[in-house]
Amino acid sequence: MGLDATVRCRCFEEGKLKPGPVPVEDLYVDEEGYLSSRTLDEAYREYDTRRFYARYDRLERAFDEWMRDCCEHEDGEYCSEWVSNWAGCAQFVALVREVGGEVRFPLLSKLLPDGNGGIYPAEKARATLVELDAFIEAVSNTDQWPFPDREPESVLSEGKYWTAERIRKLLVASIATGNPIRWC
Repeated sequence: MGLDATVRCRCFEEGKLKPGPVPVEDLYVDEEGYLSSRTLDEAYREYDTRRFYARYDRLERAFDEWMRDCCEHEDGEYCSEWVSNWAGCAQFVALVREVGGEVRFPLLSKLLPDGNGGIYPAEKARATLVELDAFIEAVSNTDQWPFPDREPESVLSEGKYWTAERIRKLLVASIATGNPIRWC
């Protein structure tokens, strides 16, 4: 088990979605950054599970199927990355802490969630990318290397650099789309 993340494309905002089972006016982006149907969401809140599926099962299935290819991006995802397993995420966070922590990297220190779910705001992506570059420089620069008992190459080869590169892809996608990173 580990942490995955996606960044939604801008096809909804740009009017590039294929016709679907609900009118485009029924669509909205929910608080987690997912494209949703007002009709289905309101019905889900209004009815118990049995009644919801009795009345809306076909529409929900059609909506879910449409969502898989509603635009040129599979599942409406501009970027999808496996960040790391949970041990790798913890190692990355520990390394950020070791080379400066929250004082030097305030955004990067709080980037990764403690569990699945949630979002990282697009408004923070550019500044976080700057911090990520500074972090990579810090762990790559042997002149400033803070760990005399470990070689920089060994730390980078243990997966922290790969995690950083996956995070970089997500941040760049968030900047490009203006959409948040969704942790899943």
